[in-house]
Amino acid sequence: MQKLTLLIFSVSVISLLHFSCSEDAKTKNEPNTNTSILTFGKSVKTNIGTTGFTIDLPESHKIEEKTGSDFNVYYITSFDTTYNKGEAGIYFGPEPDEHGPANIVSKEESTGMQLGKQSKTVKYTTEKYTWVETVIDESEGKKIQTWYFAFNISEMEKLRQMMNTISRK
Repeated sequence: MQKLTLLIFSVSVISLLHFSCSEDAKTKNEPNTNTSILTFGKSVKTNIGTTGFTIDLPESHKIEEKTGSDFNVYYITSFDTTYNKGEAGIYFGPEPDEHGPANIVSKEESTGMQLGKQSKTVKYTTEKYTWVETVIDESEGKKIQTWYFAFNISEMEKLRQMMNTISRK
């Protein structure tokens, strides 16, 4: 009887370990490494106006410039906004508009270094999308602000990767 109990216990433990380590259980705790999500496809190193910075812009996206009296803003959107619902932007000027989206559900702040300068990043979550905003302190009172938002995880990852390609010429 004791051997039967030990056998049943062993089979139960093995079954529990097998099903708890299945692919479905692993994907909940591990980052997704599916290359269709982790790459934004073919891109072109693109000058960001006359700022002295570049970005790897996916062929599926465009960049448009809006100038003000003491600032420039670059809006990055997909050519196909029915499929890629999201947007990114880059501000160069003295006073970025740090506001985040309407109807914020949660807000996470962090500080760090980007482009070799001090930066502050805020991640906002709403019921419909996620918005990430970073302000980088440049020299002589100038700042760089980047932001991006998307309605799904794959587009959010695509925009995050793209924004991480910003570099000085």
